[in-house]
Amino acid sequence: MATATATAIMTSTDEQIQRDVLAELKWDARVQPNEIGVAVKDGVVTLTGWVDSYTKRWAAEEAAHRVRGVKAVANDIEVRLPISAERTDADIAAAAVRALAAAKGLALPKASGSSSNHDRLILGAAVAAFLVVLAFPASVLRRRARGGGR
Repeated sequence: MATATATAIMTSTDEQIQRDVLAELKWDARVQPNEIGVAVKDGVVTLTGWVDSYTKRWAAEEAAHRVRGVKAVANDIEVRLPISAERTDADIAAAAVRALAAAKGLALPKASGSSSNHDRLILGAAVAAFLVVLAFPASVLRRRARGGGR
């Protein structure tokens, strides 16, 4: 009999968390609560539905994390960009080259080998090496090149 009571308490808590997450979504002006579904099991919140920007997706996740009793959030919200915001693979590849070149004002290697395929950016070896150089201080790279430790 005690097990049934514990289960009923857990379900009640999950239902309360669900109501609180929905209320938090309603309060957050960045998201429309009718775009997002909320399910809760054992304090783990699952967000579903679709929105038109990554900002809304992240805002919904932040809202769920603000609710007391939430242990974790699984964000399964799909982002569907409006047709006006869609970009071709060439646009994506060009934007990546501009962004990488702007990072610290350095020019990309001539044979960068970056490409875009179905909204996924694929970076060639030269670009990957370029990013490593940007990410690590020169002293770390020299130490690793000599076979030094971390």
